Amino acid sequence: MSERIAFEVDENPGFMNMSSLKGYITCSYRQLVDTFGKPNDLDMEDGDKVWNSWVIEFNHYDDEGLDHVVQASIYDWKEQHPLDSIERETNRWHIGGYKREAEWLVHDAVNGEIKREFV
Repeated sequence: MSERIAFEVDENPGFMNMSSLKGYITCSYRQLVDTFGKPNDLDMEDGDKVWNSWVIEFNHYDDEGLDHVVQASIYDWKEQHPLDSIERETNRWHIGGYKREAEWLVHDAVNGEIKREFV
Protein backbone atom coordinates (compact mmCIF):
# COMPACT_ATOMS: atom_id res chain seq x y z
CA MET A 1 0.00 0.00 0.00
CA SER A 2 1.39 3.39 -0.95
CA GLU A 3 0.76 6.61 0.91
CA ARG A 4 1.14 10.16 -0.29
CA ILE A 5 0.82 13.40 1.67
CA ALA A 6 0.25 16.79 0.08
CA PHE A 7 -0.91 20.08 1.52
CA GLU A 8 -3.19 22.83 0.39
CA VAL A 9 -3.61 26.39 1.57
CA ASP A 10 -7.12 27.78 1.32
CA GLU A 11 -7.35 31.45 0.37
CA ASN A 12 -10.29 31.88 2.75
CA PRO A 13 -9.65 29.54 5.67
CA GLY A 14 -12.17 28.84 8.36
CA PHE A 15 -11.39 29.53 11.98
CA MET A 16 -9.71 26.58 13.69
CA ASN A 17 -12.02 26.51 16.69
CA MET A 18 -10.81 24.49 19.72
CA SER A 19 -7.36 23.82 18.29
CA SER A 20 -4.33 24.12 20.55
CA LEU A 21 -0.59 24.66 20.54
CA LYS A 22 1.22 21.57 19.25
CA GLY A 23 4.77 22.86 18.90
CA TYR A 24 7.08 25.39 17.32
CA ILE A 25 9.19 25.94 14.24
CA THR A 26 12.13 28.33 14.04
CA CYS A 27 12.51 29.77 10.57
CA SER A 28 12.16 33.01 8.66
CA TYR A 29 8.96 34.59 7.43
CA ARG A 30 10.40 34.18 3.92
CA GLN A 31 10.73 30.40 4.37
CA LEU A 32 7.07 30.20 5.36
CA VAL A 33 5.99 32.35 2.41
CA ASP A 34 8.13 30.28 0.02
CA THR A 35 6.47 27.11 1.35
CA PHE A 36 2.86 28.15 2.00
CA GLY A 37 2.40 31.47 0.22
CA LYS A 38 1.49 34.71 1.95
CA PRO A 39 -0.38 34.42 5.26
CA ASN A 40 -3.95 33.39 4.48
CA ASP A 41 -5.38 34.22 7.90
CA LEU A 42 -4.06 37.76 8.11
CA ASP A 43 -5.79 40.41 10.19
CA MET A 44 -3.33 43.16 11.00
CA GLU A 45 -6.18 45.51 11.87
CA ASP A 46 -7.11 43.56 15.00
CA GLY A 47 -3.70 42.27 16.02
CA ASP A 48 -4.96 41.18 19.41
CA LYS A 49 -2.45 38.35 19.87
CA VAL A 50 -1.61 37.26 16.32
CA TRP A 51 -0.47 39.37 13.39
CA ASN A 52 0.51 36.77 10.75
CA SER A 53 -0.90 33.28 10.39
CA TRP A 54 -1.51 30.44 7.98
CA VAL A 55 -4.12 27.69 8.05
CA ILE A 56 -3.03 24.57 6.14
CA GLU A 57 -4.65 21.23 5.38
CA PHE A 58 -2.43 18.17 4.98
CA ASN A 59 -4.17 15.53 2.88
CA HIS A 60 -3.18 11.89 3.39
CA TYR A 61 -3.87 9.66 0.40
CA ASP A 62 -3.74 5.89 0.16
CA ASP A 63 -4.39 3.60 -2.83
CA GLU A 64 -8.12 4.31 -2.61
CA GLY A 65 -7.87 8.10 -2.47
CA LEU A 66 -8.11 10.62 0.34
CA ASP A 67 -7.72 8.83 3.66
CA HIS A 68 -7.69 11.67 6.22
CA VAL A 69 -6.91 15.36 6.68
CA VAL A 70 -4.79 17.04 9.34
CA GLN A 71 -5.26 20.76 9.88
CA ALA A 72 -2.45 22.98 11.12
CA SER A 73 -2.01 26.65 11.81
CA ILE A 74 1.24 28.62 11.96
CA TYR A 75 1.24 31.98 13.70
CA ASP A 76 3.29 34.58 15.49
CA TRP A 77 2.20 35.16 19.08
CA LYS A 78 2.04 38.41 21.02
CA GLU A 79 4.49 40.34 18.88
CA GLN A 80 4.58 44.09 19.53
CA HIS A 81 4.12 45.06 15.88
CA PRO A 82 2.95 43.22 12.74
CA LEU A 83 6.36 43.61 11.10
CA ASP A 84 8.35 42.17 14.04
CA SER A 85 8.05 38.55 12.91
CA ILE A 86 8.41 39.50 9.25
CA GLU A 87 11.63 41.49 9.55
CA ARG A 88 13.57 39.18 11.88
CA GLU A 89 16.06 36.81 10.28
CA THR A 90 14.45 33.90 12.15
CA ASN A 91 11.42 33.71 14.34
CA ARG A 92 9.92 31.11 16.68
CA TRP A 93 6.54 30.43 15.12
CA HIS A 94 3.74 28.63 16.96
CA ILE A 95 2.11 25.59 15.38
CA GLY A 96 -1.48 24.83 16.29
CA GLY A 97 -3.78 22.00 15.42
CA TYR A 98 -5.99 19.20 16.66
CA LYS A 99 -3.34 16.46 16.50
CA ARG A 100 0.35 16.39 17.41
CA GLU A 101 0.97 15.30 13.82
CA ALA A 102 0.33 18.91 12.74
CA GLU A 103 3.74 19.96 14.07
CA TRP A 104 5.59 17.17 12.27
CA LEU A 105 3.81 17.90 8.99
CA VAL A 106 4.64 21.62 9.12
CA HIS A 107 8.33 20.79 9.67
CA ASP A 108 8.28 18.31 6.78
CA ALA A 109 6.65 20.85 4.46
CA VAL A 110 9.13 23.63 5.32
CA ASN A 111 11.99 21.15 4.80
CA GLY A 112 10.61 20.34 1.32
CA GLU A 113 9.55 16.77 2.13
CA ILE A 114 5.86 17.45 1.44
CA LYS A 115 4.73 19.36 -1.63
CA ARG A 116 1.87 21.78 -2.13
CA GLU A 117 -1.21 20.56 -3.91
CA PHE A 118 -3.08 23.06 -6.05
CA VAL A 119 -6.77 22.29 -6.21
